[in-house]
Parts: sequence; structure tokens; C-alpha cells
Amino acid sequence: MKRSNLFRGIPLLLWLILLLFLSVGGGRPFGPRSAFRPDEVVVRFRSPRSPENEEIRRRYHLERLRVIPRLGAERLATPPGTEIPALCKRLSSEGAVVYAEPNYIYHAEKTPNDPLYPKKDDLPQMEVDRAWNLTTGSRDVIVGVLDQGVTESHPDLAANMWVNRGEIAGNGRDDDRNGYVDDLHGWDFVDENAEEHVTAHGTHVAGIIGAVGNNHEGLVGVNWRVSLMWLRFLDSQGAGTMTDAAEAIVYAVENGARIINGSWGGIDFSQ
Repeated sequence: MKRSNLFRGIPLLLWLILLLFLSVGGGRPFGPRSAFRPDEVVVRFRSPRSPENEEIRRRYHLERLRVIPRLGAERLATPPGTEIPALCKRLSSEGAVVYAEPNYIYHAEKTPNDPLYPKKDDLPQMEVDRAWNLTTGSRDVIVGVLDQGVTESHPDLAANMWVNRGEIAGNGRDDDRNGYVDDLHGWDFVDENAEEHVTAHGTHVAGIIGAVGNNHEGLVGVNWRVSLMWLRFLDSQGAGTMTDAAEAIVYAVENGARIINGSWGGIDFSQ
């Protein structure tokens, strides 16, 4: 299988993690159950600064919404009523275009709302206590939780939240000049802010990874100590776009995450 152009440059470790956690289809460009934004396409031009790019955007009536420089891709708005798969095929035939594809939508993996579900005996079955005899984790390990957001004030998570040391909380400034204002513990790529979201799915996932251990509170994660970086790209309905996921992954890598958890998926292959 050819390695994805979109994720070129992402460290091999993260690429393998993505392959492990994302349930994406690999052969059909537009499957019978494909889900994508009906008003957007994602295009990668051969030369980001070529005058021909603007000519293509003008000819197809495309409006540039966002550029993702690290990935070399543009998120473009399409005219109302556009047949997205057909447009992607036409754009892909342009000599100046490397690829064009829909902005696919991914969904959170389902978890039941039964109150005893989180208390199941996965950790004992994994014999994780044997690992705990060697180490219970480290705050030096940054794990990106790519999901619906994490309730960072949760009593079993607060002490294990990643802290952006270059940011001053709540001053309304981008202190570390990374392009994100007040991103103390992570970033919301849906609403474009750093406000906490009280969510069940993302918080549950974060708890499995790193609920504080040995603190007489709730449950315990695989890691008693860790740095959890929340990355929200799924909305309140558990759906999110491929481009938001890609931007979140780039953010995580550039801010020190070497592990990313993605408990979500879809059926479509993205370049």
C-alpha cells in the first residue's frame, strides 16, 4: 500500500498508531456508505505558490477556508449543490493537482452507557499490575487524546493533564506564538478555542489511558502518571472531519506528543 501523502512527515511511530486505531477502508474512493462534508473538498497542489492554483480555484468557484502547510493541503468550500465525488475526479485530472478528495467525516467508536461498564476487569486481565511493579508511568510521556475533548477538571484526570509551559492561562494571548491562544492543556479544532468540554467519550478514553492511580479516587488508568493532551475534533454528535483530525495530529506532534490515541474511525481511505 502506498503511504499516505497527507500524513507524510509524521513520525513512523504515530503512523503505526493511526493504523492500529483507525478503522478506515482501504480500497474504495467513494464507498456506498461514505460520509463527507457536502460543501467542501481537500486539495493538494503540486506547488503551493503557483499562480495556476488560484486559476483552478476561480474556475471551479472554490473558496479557500484553510491551509495546512505541514500537510501541503487546502480545505476548500464548494458552491451549493456541488456533486463532491465528481468534482474531486475533475480536480484530480488537473496537472497542478496532486490529489483532490472529499473532507471525510469520522465517528467516535461506540461505548455503552451502562454504569458498571467502566468497572470491567480489563486491567487485571492484562496483568498490568506486573508492569506497575516496573513503572507506573511518567509525566514526561505526552499522550494526545484525539476525541471529543476531555473534562480536564475531572478529579481523576486533573493532575495528569498536559501543561503547555509556554502559555499563560487565561490572558487571551498566544504567549508561545504557536498559533493557538491559551492552549494550556490542548485545543478544540471544532470551535477553535481552548475551552474545556465536559464529554463522556473523550473523558472515558482519557481515563483508560491515564486516570491518576493510588489517589483514593474513582478508577485507575494504565498509567498512574502521564501527560494527557486533549485534542477535540469530534463534535457533540461524535462526528468530525478528516481535515480537523489532521490538524490536531500536527498540533500534537509539534507540541511533543509521541503517542496519539484515536478511538474513532470511518470506512473511507484518505490520501
